[in-house]
Amino acid sequence: MDIEMRDEGEVEGLREIVEKNMGLFSDAGSCSSSRGGGFRSDQILCRRGVGSVRDVDPVPSSWKRDERTNLEISNMSLRATYNGQGKSETDAAAVLTDYPIPTNSCAFYYFEVEIINAGQSGYIGIGLSGADVKMDRLPGWEKNSYGYHGDDGCAFLGSGQGTPYGPSYTTNDVVGCCWDMTRDIVFFTKNGMALGTAFEAVRGSYFPTIGLRTVGEVVEANFGQRPFVFDIEAFIREEKMKFIDSITSMDLVRRFDLMTGIVLEHMIHHGYAESATIFAKYTGRERKVELEVTRTLQRQKVCRFVLDGHIDEALQEAEELFPGLLKNERDVVFVLRCQKFIELMRNSSPSEAVTYAQRELAEFQYFGDEYNKTLTNILALLAYENPHDSPVAYLLDPKRRFTVAEALNGAILGAQKQPRESIFTRMVAHGTVLLEDIASLSNGPAALFSTEDFL
Repeated sequence: MDIEMRDEGEVEGLREIVEKNMGLFSDAGSCSSSRGGGFRSDQILCRRGVGSVRDVDPVPSSWKRDERTNLEISNMSLRATYNGQGKSETDAAAVLTDYPIPTNSCAFYYFEVEIINAGQSGYIGIGLSGADVKMDRLPGWEKNSYGYHGDDGCAFLGSGQGTPYGPSYTTNDVVGCCWDMTRDIVFFTKNGMALGTAFEAVRGSYFPTIGLRTVGEVVEANFGQRPFVFDIEAFIREEKMKFIDSITSMDLVRRFDLMTGIVLEHMIHHGYAESATIFAKYTGRERKVELEVTRTLQRQKVCRFVLDGHIDEALQEAEELFPGLLKNERDVVFVLRCQKFIELMRNSSPSEAVTYAQRELAEFQYFGDEYNKTLTNILALLAYENPHDSPVAYLLDPKRRFTVAEALNGAILGAQKQPRESIFTRMVAHGTVLLEDIASLSNGPAALFSTEDFL
């Protein structure tokens, strides 16, 4: 019978079946909001002030010297000292960073400024500015500029008239500025505490900036060269959890038929015959999978020989069940024979391995560089008296058999006129490319995610 909708209890019951019999959605990989999200706990979300799971370059790293301003830039171009007269607003001096804040693959950008000395009056501004902003004005006074000022705690946006925002700041305080591109807002921090939204609808291209105006003012920036006072990593992690919760709160019940079909097809494709049978029975699909399960058991039997290291038996069984299967599958034959050579070396039969290589592998040296590269790697096992304790010992890892079994499984699927990759695998591949494209084209939540977060 066809299933159109199930209740929440049945959906959870299906999940338990999958976890118990297949391990497709393990606790570590679950993206269920009730289990605390699917991303890795050790995943670093903020590097050099950039909130993203991708490597982003270039990023702001220092102040850009400008001899025309009343600022002295020192200490690896991170410290700015005011050296003007400081008598009027026209004596103000500002500086931008060497690079603008990234406009792609970035969800958040954060930097901090330590007030080394508030000077005579503490007329200090910290914020963001466009490339065209005048450098003889404090941040926020000019159009396309945002600033939080230390003397009065006001926020300035393209005007000399500020809006009450936060506390004032002075000597020894550390002020941070965060551009949240998932919501297009800017907020500031003081001594590790977030102060709330200062500006909204912030879009465009901006540089971190500071401005000084009175004698004795000295500030020093931190663009991620050392730990921040504000825990930006924890903040971004919490924001990511909110996005995951919004994703996993979608009504999956109404997609029951589609979801269970994809899971069942994935089980069958990868040879989980017993799990597929149980799953099909639970979802009312027994008759639809009878033939597929029979084929799955055949493939499972062949691939089991590979997983147990019995390559000759796998080849023999494959030929009996699927005559002529490997006739046009050179790559699959090659990996199977390479694995046979590795099994001989694993069993301490180097002389037999040499004979086998001369008889079964020599012909592949004429088929291109990739074949030769693989042959060079596996034949290196012969160079060591104890291959298990050598630089190429990784070749003897039984886990490598899974890749070989997968290749053989794909060949059998092809012979059965079935896709070599499951719908789920193709969905993951498509989703990965799509996510990368979205992240590379714009800022926002996509920068915080990779496909692995949901697997």
